[in-house]
Amino acid sequence: MSAQQQREYSRAPRTMKRSTLVSITAGAVIFLSLVSSISYASWTASSSKTATATAGTVAMTTVTSGGTASVASLGPFTYNSTNSSTSRPITVRNTGSVAASVRNVSIETTGSLSGAFVAVKFWAATGSTCAAAPSTSAFAVTTSLSDGTVSLAGLNMVVPVAGSSTICASTTFTESLTTQAGTSLSSTFVVRTLAGTSWVANDAATVSNRTFTQSIAQSTVPNAPMAISCSDVSKNQVVITWQAPGGFATPNGGYNIYFDGTLDSNTSNTSTTVEGKWLSIDVTIRAVAANGTESVDSSIIQIRQSGHGNGISCEG
Repeated sequence: MSAQQQREYSRAPRTMKRSTLVSITAGAVIFLSLVSSISYASWTASSSKTATATAGTVAMTTVTSGGTASVASLGPFTYNSTNSSTSRPITVRNTGSVAASVRNVSIETTGSLSGAFVAVKFWAATGSTCAAAPSTSAFAVTTSLSDGTVSLAGLNMVVPVAGSSTICASTTFTESLTTQAGTSLSSTFVVRTLAGTSWVANDAATVSNRTFTQSIAQSTVPNAPMAISCSDVSKNQVVITWQAPGGFATPNGGYNIYFDGTLDSNTSNTSTTVEGKWLSIDVTIRAVAANGTESVDSSIIQIRQSGHGNGISCEG
């Protein structure tokens, strides 16, 4: 090449076809890193003409904006009977910069009471408070406080940026109060949210704010009913009344009424009516604790036929 040609070549503009430039800029790169309970996502995306860049965080907590630890509000709680339950709202607050859906909850339980004996149900609240649990499983997730991770995706809950959603949680003791009396457990929840397909945020609340305790009432034998008395109402009817024994806690199992040592009925009242024409029975009353434990007999009320054999009356 001559010196003149070299000078012309050096001044010539260097160009690239538009199609080649587009092919270089086309495509997508996705980057994801997790820091503690926060997921940070940064990615670029392009169409055939333009490219955009977006960054965001996925983060959440079950502590309300007012500072209430909503998971911990499930305790302390004491079960006084089989199938008794408690319900509380759990707030899921989005502290990240992208919307996220409620994904799952991990449950870890320790203590003398097995988590398998406490059923737990989760459902989406219609507001900030929890109404009764839905009757169909299509709208609720039922499990137990046994250790494990339970999917909550079926609740279809999306938490907007800077917003919150409410999960209702109900726990129910399902075992025998007598055999489990005095036992207790401590349960810790870890609620998680999900953005996209893989950006997961764990509950940022401290362990103490995600933990609650529940226990089973200690079995005690109630005292016998006091001040039992009998009154004639008519020739075929008498009324027996009594007073609750000292320390007879509520809720309880009421009072069992015995005729000649055989259980006749149970009542939550402190009186009962006996009717008949030719009865001759001894009546005793026993107080019943919530777990079914009975007191000893009250003093005896004697009901006998009247003198002419066509009615009854109190005696003794």
